[in-house]
Amino acid sequence: MLNNERNKRRSRRGFTLLEVAVATAILAVGISMGMGALSSMSNTEVRARQSEKMNLLAVEKMHEILGLGDVVNQQTEGTLEDYGEPDLKWTLEVAASGTENIYTVRLTIEKDNGTVSDPSAEVSTLLFVPPDSTTSGTGATGGTG
Repeated sequence: MLNNERNKRRSRRGFTLLEVAVATAILAVGISMGMGALSSMSNTEVRARQSEKMNLLAVEKMHEILGLGDVVNQQTEGTLEDYGEPDLKWTLEVAASGTENIYTVRLTIEKDNGTVSDPSAEVSTLLFVPPDSTTSGTGATGGTG
């Protein structure tokens, strides 16, 4: 009788092979999901940094363009090699705003040969060009917004 009770206690002490296999499978699924989440967070951080850098470059390039003066007759596209980013391109659009002597200036920065899912940055502002400066090509004021 004592041996029988001792055997029952011994058989209840450990885990069965099936329990260990199920626990291992659950642990493996949890670890793989955690690694996937970390990878996704890392990719999101990289995209956020790229987007922030592109926004800062867009503002800086807009200031440069506005500082040159004759925005209406300036170059409308180029690369950002001067800023150490040869794989980024910028595009400038100048359009009449509907109000006399006021133009909408829009600068877009995106990856050269990029895809739709790549980050991009856009900065726009209104620009007042005094009536006499459209013929002489001097003096323009504006700000980014």
